Amino acid sequence: MNVKNLKQVEDLIRREMQSAVGKPSATLSRARTELKSAYLGEPLPRDAERKENGWSTTQDRSVLETVEWAKPSLMRVFASQEEIVRFEPREPEDEDAAEEATNYINQVVFGSGAFMVVHDLIMDALYQRVAWAKVWWDETFETITQEWDGLSYEEAWAFISAHPARENLSVVWYAGPEGGSLYRIKEKKKEDRSGVKIVALPPERVIWSAESLDIVSARFCAHWEDKTRAELAAEGYPKDRLDGLPDGGESYPETDIQTRINEDQADTNNETERMTYRVYEAYIKTAGADGPERQKVVFAGDGDKIHILSAEEWPMNRPPLFPVSSVPLPHSVAGLSLADLVMDIQRVRTELFRQLLDGLASGNQGELVITRPDKSCVVDLDQIGNRRIGGIYEIFGNATITPLPVASGVAAEAAAAMTVTDKIKESRTGVGQQLQGLTADALQNTATGAAIMDEAVNQRLELIARILAEYIFKPIATHVLKLTIRHQPKPMKRRVKGRFLTWNPQTWDPLMDVKVSVGLGSGNQGRRVSGLTQILNIQEKIVSGLGVNSPVRLTHIIHTTHKLAEALGFGSPEQFFGTDADAQKYEEQILAAAQQNQGQGGQTPEERLIELEIKKGEAQVANRMKVTEANLAFDQRKLDAELEMEKVKLEAKILLDQAKMAADNNLKAQQAQADAELAVLKETLKASQPPAEVAPAEVIL
Repeated sequence: MNVKNLKQVEDLIRREMQSAVGKPSATLSRARTELKSAYLGEPLPRDAERKENGWSTTQDRSVLETVEWAKPSLMRVFASQEEIVRFEPREPEDEDAAEEATNYINQVVFGSGAFMVVHDLIMDALYQRVAWAKVWWDETFETITQEWDGLSYEEAWAFISAHPARENLSVVWYAGPEGGSLYRIKEKKKEDRSGVKIVALPPERVIWSAESLDIVSARFCAHWEDKTRAELAAEGYPKDRLDGLPDGGESYPETDIQTRINEDQADTNNETERMTYRVYEAYIKTAGADGPERQKVVFAGDGDKIHILSAEEWPMNRPPLFPVSSVPLPHSVAGLSLADLVMDIQRVRTELFRQLLDGLASGNQGELVITRPDKSCVVDLDQIGNRRIGGIYEIFGNATITPLPVASGVAAEAAAAMTVTDKIKESRTGVGQQLQGLTADALQNTATGAAIMDEAVNQRLELIARILAEYIFKPIATHVLKLTIRHQPKPMKRRVKGRFLTWNPQTWDPLMDVKVSVGLGSGNQGRRVSGLTQILNIQEKIVSGLGVNSPVRLTHIIHTTHKLAEALGFGSPEQFFGTDADAQKYEEQILAAAQQNQGQGGQTPEERLIELEIKKGEAQVANRMKVTEANLAFDQRKLDAELEMEKVKLEAKILLDQAKMAADNNLKAQQAQADAELAVLKETLKASQPPAEVAPAEVIL
C-alpha cells in the first residue's frame, strides 16, 4: 500500500457508500428488478389469486419483443463494421501512426473476441437502464509445461547443460524396463499474455456517487464481486490482510426465476469452504498536495464493516468504468432504457388481453344462477361446475338454471385497444411490424411509401447506435490507446486476416482525436450501398472531367470501393480492388509523368499521357519482335545441330558395317584355309598306316 492515510480513505468510502447510487434495495435496483421481471414475463403479484378463481394470467411480452427485435439491428451495426472508430493525427507526420493505431484498435481490440462483450453491453443498455464496461491492462502470465520422457543419463545431462534456467526444470529418475536408469524432465515456462481486456460488468454490481454528473468526474465509483478466501489468496493478498474479513453485504433483489435458478444450482455441501466475501474495487478522489488525486482501493464489506485489502494511486485520468444508456439523460450517469418506454404499455396490454380472454370465457361458459323453489329440487352442482361439450346433467324438480348476462362487444373493443397500444409502442421505440417482418399489405405499398416507413421505423435504433458509439466505443478507444502506449514498450505482432502485422505503440500520439465511424443510418445496408454507389459515380465524373488535375485521386476511389465491398458483406475488399498502397504508387507515376510534360507546348497533360502510353506500347511491340527473332534464330541453330548429329551417326554406322563385312570375309577365308590344311593332313596320316598283320603302335599326333 502506498496511500498514507488509510483511516481517511476508509472514512471517505464509508460516507460515499451511504448515499451511493445502485445500492441494493434502492430505487435504481428496484427499477432494474421490475424491468428484468417484465422482460422474463414473470407473474404479477395477484396472479395466484386470479388463477385460483379461474381467470386468465396471460402476460404480455412487449418488453421482450422490443428488446429482442432492436438487438439484431444494433448488433449488425457494430458486429459487421470493419472500422468503428478512427484516430485523427494532429501533425502531418503522424498520418502513418494514426492509421496504424486505427487498425490495431478496430481489428485487434474490437475485432478479437468482442462479440459477446458488445452483445452484453447492448442487452444491458436496452433493458437495464445503464450498461457498464470495464477496460484495463491485464498482466497475465500463462505457465506452459513441456515434458521429455525416457531419456538416458547422457541425454538428460546434455539437455540440462543446454538450459541455463535450471530452476524451471524438474528431473525424475526411474528404472527402465531392462533394469537401466531412465530420466523424465519437465520444463515450465511463463508466457506473457498481457494485454487490453474488456468485459461487460453486471449493472447491479456497480455503484457511484449520487451527485455525479458523469463517471469521469465522479468522486467515488466502484464495482464488486463475491470471492472466496482462496481466490483472494491466489490474487496475492497476504494472510494478515485476509484475517478478519467481514461477511457479505446486503443481497440484491432477485426475480422469481433467478431465485429458482440459483436454488437449483446451489450446493449445500462445504458451506464453510464456499463462504464468500463481497470485495469492492473502488476509485475515489482524495485531497493531494497538488489537488485532488484518484486512488484505487480494494476493500471488503459494506456499510460500517470495511476492511481495506490494498490501496494505491491511480495513474490514469479516469476510472476504467464506462457507462452507457440507450436513452441517456443529461447530467446523469444512468438514463432510461428502451424497456422503460414500453413498461406501462406492457401493463395495459396485459390487462386488455386478460379482459379479452376473460370476456370470451364468460361468454362461452359464464356464471350461472340456479333457482330452486323448494328443497325437493335437486341439482348436481359438481356436474354443472364441470361442464363439458355434449354433457348430460340431471335436475330433479322445478329448478331453473339461468346464465348471468355478459356485456357484448368486449372482445372487439379490447382488440381495438390493443391495436392502439401497438401504434404507441412503435412511435415510442421505433420497433414495430415493419421491423419485425412483412405485414399483410406490405406488397401493396409503393416503393416510396415503404422507404419513408422504413426511415421512420429505424430512426430510434439509429440514434441508439450513435449513442452507443459516442458514449462507450469512443471513450473506450481513447482509453485503450493510452493503455497500450503505457504498457507496451516494444513493437508487437498480431495475426489479422490471415497474416501477421507489426505495431509499434511507442510511435503513437496519446492525444490523438477519435472520430466515430458509425453514424446515423449505418445500420441500413441498402441505404449505405446506395449512398456509396452515388459517391463513386460522382468521383468518376470528377476524374473524367478534370483528369490529372482532379482533386479526387485513385486512393479516394479505392477507399470508396473498399467501403462498398464491406457494405455488401465482403470481408477482404483488397482482394477485389487492391490496396491503398497500390493506388498511391500508381498516382505517383501519373503525377511524375504530368510534371515531366510541363513546358511542352501544343500538348495537354492528357495528350502527353496518351503519347507516353503509345510509345510504351510501341516499345513493348519492338521488344516482343526482338524476342521472337531471337527465338527463331535459336530454333534454326538447334535444327542445324540436330541434322549434323544425324549425319555423323549415319557415317559412323556405314564405317561400322564395312568393318564388320571385312571381318566376316577374312574369317571365312581363314576357315576355308584351315579346312584345306586339315584335309591334307588326314590324307597323309592315312597313307602312312602299317599293314594289317603288324600290331598297331601308339601314334602320337
